[in-house]
Amino acid sequence: MAPVITSVIVAVVVSVATTLLSLYIFQPVQGQRQIIGELAYATRHYSRATSKVRTDVRDPQEAKAKAEEATQALLVLAARLAASPTTLPLRGKSYKLLESIRLVEPRENVSMASRCLLRGFGTR
Repeated sequence: MAPVITSVIVAVVVSVATTLLSLYIFQPVQGQRQIIGELAYATRHYSRATSKVRTDVRDPQEAKAKAEEATQALLVLAARLAASPTTLPLRGKSYKLLESIRLVEPRENVSMASRCLLRGFGTR
């Protein structure tokens, strides 16, 4: 009877530990990587879209709408990127540990990229 109870307790402890690691470490790291990927896609997409509009300026209203759409999308992504270090446990205090084993981007790079994007749109 004791080996069965021990097996059940070990299985429960492993399951809880795996769930906690996934919820508090892996999901925020994956979230940051997803934001970086979305930023890469958005900058490429909107640079092509706005350059097409610039070469074919028949409808200035359309050009203005595309520029506004690009600005809003990149501002939202920049804000999400800036907030990504704080999504980790202890309000981001574990970030240094994850940064040292290269699971996340360095905090300086994240804040610099976010600042540059925000500054490029006339905020901050």
